[in-house]
Amino acid sequence: MRRAQPLRASRAGPPRPLLIKGLSPEWLEVERRLARIAPTDAPVLILGESGTGKELLAREIHFHSRRAEEPLVVVNCAAIPEALLESMLFGHVRGAFTGAVRDKKGEFHKARGGTLFLDEVGELPLSLQAKVLRAVELCEVQPVGSDLAPDRVDVRLLAATHRDLAELARAGRFRDDLYYRLSVITLELPPLRQYKEKLEVLAGVFAQQAAERHELPVPAVSAECLAAIAGYGFPGNVRELKNALEHAVILSGGETLRPEHLPRTITAAPFRPPEEKPASSTPALREVREAALAPLERRYLTELLESTAGNVREAARRAGVDSVTLYRLLRRRGVEPAACRRRSGA
Repeated sequence: MRRAQPLRASRAGPPRPLLIKGLSPEWLEVERRLARIAPTDAPVLILGESGTGKELLAREIHFHSRRAEEPLVVVNCAAIPEALLESMLFGHVRGAFTGAVRDKKGEFHKARGGTLFLDEVGELPLSLQAKVLRAVELCEVQPVGSDLAPDRVDVRLLAATHRDLAELARAGRFRDDLYYRLSVITLELPPLRQYKEKLEVLAGVFAQQAAERHELPVPAVSAECLAAIAGYGFPGNVRELKNALEHAVILSGGETLRPEHLPRTITAAPFRPPEEKPASSTPALREVREAALAPLERRYLTELLESTAGNVREAARRAGVDSVTLYRLLRRRGVEPAACRRRSGA
């Protein structure tokens, strides 16, 4: 079980970018709004797919707020059993239930003066949502089993989810009044697929960070490695990319990163074109062209790689394209350079 951890941030130092400046217009808009939102005490709802950086953004909001010297307490609502979550959030008094042998402070109390971040708030049980709403609106919390007056707490609330809270509210699975209160300010983080043209920059930065963390030489990222990354869908977004680069750096020992250093989930995944197929019984022109072109390209690429003994760089030079483009096409057509090397007798 993931425990809530109080954290302390320092006001010292210049503002830090969330990821890397200029990743995409969407990220620039996030940073622009962050500068306006952070100094206030308004609740913020952070939306985005898994791995897009929601907790990172919450930490940055706290870091740039007036509460930066006070605790930032993180609670993952999806990681704590429903039976324990109320006690975790609001605390309990001795004897409130079996096993409550002493009074316990809740995370609202621990975050007093600072910020409470409710990650995966869409998983918050409906039975607790009214109590959370009261804590947000009236700054009052009632420990489980207590018959005393509610405790006053001064907490800024941040929340994040990958779910559509508006739709959950319409379906009656999330209180609409709590949704409106949490979403005074809403920030939506873009998925990695919206700025995949920046993969080379991201890969270089994450490789450098991993090398420094593990005290290894900072490696270069080969064109073949970049192409393998570019051909993968990254359902885990930036988090998955960062973990993949750390995996590669460790396996490479700090030498140039190549496809074989990446996790197999990336190198073994089939190429996925960015466009979705239209929902129609009549094939689109693009599909007809693709069906006709695929076998011709596959044969051409196989013969090309066999003529260069599997050397992708030389094959790219002969084909008149860069290595990244050729490697992406090889993955798309399912042509393995190593197999071509063996067939050529090299």
